[in-house]
Amino acid sequence: MSRNLAIFIFDAAMLVTLCVAESVRIAGIAFHEWFGISLVAVFLTHLLLSWNWVAAQTKQIVRLPTGWDRINYLLNFGLFVVTVLTIFTGVAISEAALPAMGFAVVPNNFWHGLHNLASTLMLVIAGLHIALNWDWILKTMRQRVRKAL
Repeated sequence: MSRNLAIFIFDAAMLVTLCVAESVRIAGIAFHEWFGISLVAVFLTHLLLSWNWVAAQTKQIVRLPTGWDRINYLLNFGLFVVTVLTIFTGVAISEAALPAMGFAVVPNNFWHGLHNLASTLMLVIAGLHIALNWDWILKTMRQRVRKAL
């Protein structure tokens, strides 16, 4: 399996898991929290798989060849920031997971509002990320279909 295909499959799985994690009304708050906590490992794995790209792009941020490259970098950085913020605030407002582990959490409207804002921004930026990389997505899918036939 090529590295591109592995990244593609991993990214697609991340998108599905993000959608599942956002289904609070369907699955309930306990599932949302435990599943969200488990996604920290997925998030870190994605970051490690993309580390060479992150390092190379960070070194070149001023010299990136096109506006699209800069936008893609900033979009990815924004996605990183709102993901970290969503995870942090999600833990801070935990109603099920932390109490189940013996930690008392005091309800706080500020953290709850920030969590809602960050998670909404995460979905919006993830959508923009997909749109900006749509050509790569289609190219990778076409290559895989050709090899399967």
